[in-house]
Amino acid sequence: MLAMKWVIIFLLIVSNVYSQETNNVSWFKKTFKELTMNEVLQVSKSPKDLCFYVHSRVDYKSDINDYTKPANETWNDKTGDCEDFANCILTLCESNGYPADIKIVFENNNPKAHAVVTGVFNGKHWVSSNGNFQYIVDENEIKRLVARDMGWNKRSVNMTSIEDSLNLFLANKEK
Repeated sequence: MLAMKWVIIFLLIVSNVYSQETNNVSWFKKTFKELTMNEVLQVSKSPKDLCFYVHSRVDYKSDINDYTKPANETWNDKTGDCEDFANCILTLCESNGYPADIKIVFENNNPKAHAVVTGVFNGKHWVSSNGNFQYIVDENEIKRLVARDMGWNKRSVNMTSIEDSLNLFLANKEK
């Protein structure tokens, strides 16, 4: 047991020295996923990498009032619901120059909705739902995937962008 402690101490020292000398993120931090958001941006080479780090760090926890937390708050709290995951991933993607968008998927006549992030990377369409990354053929596949995951009837599922949802909400609020 004592030998194991010395091995861990040695690895921490070596990884921190290497990290400081090369301006890289340490092996230890990458392995145990205790990276800051800025470090995640440094080590990620694709939206898939970003989703992996968010999914590994953040646990799903629903909230009552559907407050969308800023990305750094979700990262630091290590919890969030679908729109918190989506906002965190979108923020990271935009920071690394990966085009992405939040889509709201909903079932007709159902007050529940689900937020996902979509984008294109190297010519391939992708979606992330609560940090789970998947390549897709087209946006219709997003509706099918969410309908399956949410237990909805896939024929009554629709999708909109976050901007369109906000405009519709504001228009209905003014009536």
